[in-house]
Amino acid sequence: MAKWNPQLVPSLLIVLIVVSGFFHPVCADSQSQALVSQGRQQLFENGDMTIDGLLASRDLFSQAVDKDATDQDAQAFFAITHALSFLFEPGTTGAIDTLGELFEAFGAETITDSLYDTPIFSDLPEHNGKYDPPGGLIDGSELSIFLAGPFLTRVDEVIAALEAVGDAFTNTIQTSETGGDPVHIDRADIQILKAVAYKVRCWALVVTAYNLDFNIEDVVQLFNADDLQIQRDLLDAYPGLLQLAPTGAAHLGDARDALHAMIDSYRGAHNHMAERVYDFNDWRTLNMFTVETLQELNDSAQLVNQLTEIQASLNENRPATFTRYREAWLLTDAGGASIMVDLERDANWTLKNGRWETTGTCAFLGCGGEVQDLRLEGDAVTFVLGIADGCGGQATLVGTLAGDTISNGSYSGINCTGPIAGTFSGSRSRKRDAADTVDPNALFGNTGIAPFDIRAVSPKFDTRNKPVINTFPGDPIFNGFFPGPDPQLATNEDATHMFDLVEDTDSDGIFDSQDPFPTDPNEWADSDGDGTGDNADPDDDNDGHADGQDAFPFNSGEWDDTDGDGIGDNADKDDDGDGMSDLWEQQFGLDPLSYDAGDDEDGDGFSNRREYLQNTDPTDPESCPSSALPWLPLLLNN
Repeated sequence: MAKWNPQLVPSLLIVLIVVSGFFHPVCADSQSQALVSQGRQQLFENGDMTIDGLLASRDLFSQAVDKDATDQDAQAFFAITHALSFLFEPGTTGAIDTLGELFEAFGAETITDSLYDTPIFSDLPEHNGKYDPPGGLIDGSELSIFLAGPFLTRVDEVIAALEAVGDAFTNTIQTSETGGDPVHIDRADIQILKAVAYKVRCWALVVTAYNLDFNIEDVVQLFNADDLQIQRDLLDAYPGLLQLAPTGAAHLGDARDALHAMIDSYRGAHNHMAERVYDFNDWRTLNMFTVETLQELNDSAQLVNQLTEIQASLNENRPATFTRYREAWLLTDAGGASIMVDLERDANWTLKNGRWETTGTCAFLGCGGEVQDLRLEGDAVTFVLGIADGCGGQATLVGTLAGDTISNGSYSGINCTGPIAGTFSGSRSRKRDAADTVDPNALFGNTGIAPFDIRAVSPKFDTRNKPVINTFPGDPIFNGFFPGPDPQLATNEDATHMFDLVEDTDSDGIFDSQDPFPTDPNEWADSDGDGTGDNADPDDDNDGHADGQDAFPFNSGEWDDTDGDGIGDNADKDDDGDGMSDLWEQQFGLDPLSYDAGDDEDGDGFSNRREYLQNTDPTDPESCPSSALPWLPLLLNN
């Protein structure tokens, strides 16, 4: 896809300079041209472009357009400065009138007057790494009013000005203007700008087709607290949210027209760039928008092919199908040496990616590399292969395609040994295809197809914000946007497979297969299997001891832990934790649930624990522990 030239365009604001150009139509009004000259002086300010200069120049360009609407220089200047001024100019009413006011409402402020400084706006306010909205943040309905009103009005004014700039508009911006290399503009640059403007118009019309009446600040706070639930906090809290608005169908119809215009503009830009590259080897390296490699040009071509298929599907009221092919070609030169070319392409023979390598020696072209380009014009197929043998070579191979074979092939180029040329033939050894299908008519509406109503096609969501199985409304679901076969998303069964959904009927976060109470959102476990859920059951383990008095409420074999050591008395060999086993204490009539290690039951001067350690009778004063080395058994036992 076409991209900014990063070396020649030091900042986004250079667009203001570039797109204006130096085109002075012979018929342009002299007063208009004088105003354009004054506007340029205000805008450039001797290389120090400022916000104040931008706003002042926009007003002068507007006056120039009023003087002579055919002055393309004035129209180009006005289009770009009018668009960028929307970021900085103050509003005129108490509502949100400009993008600058919208940014301020969300907490971002202009922090410099220079258009060359970055950043120009402050970051959004944060607290603990999360967005912290200012008090009184606008709500969704106010945002919708702004987009449908001032925002779309400004976009339409910019589009009108760009449409007034003709295809013959070609200009060069000199180094005195750019502060660096000169920059050229042509019709491709103007068409890309128009495509961007129409894309923005399409987006705004789609967004404003739906009810956005919700409290943005409340939703942000819930999100920051990790407590936002789609069903509870959005769909249930705002019953009309995302419904098709009363003017929604009309907005979607206008959005469809804007999409058509965007596609026409971008296709025109791409075709012009491709013509310059293929016919004149002109890469437009000094232009405002440029492609630097054949791969980038192919990426742009693929986008054009996809957009063209979408356009055809809207015109013909049918789904759009995007087919891609993965195939391998065995190419053999006159000497019998072969290479294998493995590539992926679309139905228009536009290359997505590919590599090639030798099948034996490196006698034919080299050892391997990337496929750089692929074209089919009539029955003439062209491969451009990069040679990755450390020398940066390249070869172009052209032959006649008939089914799975290539005949009458010839090649030329250069590899590590120098110039190369010869003949070849080829055969397709493998081909696989796959296709993605969507129906954009299900979004915009068409004959027999209602426009897309987001709320009407939305499923229910559980507390984890996952779609609830079998709750997608409609037949087909999603208004038929994904008719299949790939992706196949027409029924609830399709959705279950597509999103890996597991049934959770009561939305308690426990799958039905693991929930003994699948229809009760308040119960999900039954530890004792008595048919009463743990949340309602006073004795979860059914051991006859109420949960509140049971040290082990989920263990039917335990209920007390006298010594608090985490081992239930039934399993604990020393329930009171006094260092004497329960069996020994019971044998001599001591209390196994009372800490009595220090007591002297028989009054012989030795504690119960001392008698336990030396295995004497704690109830018989004649049975005494040995006095010799009394510390030894204690040491050994401890």
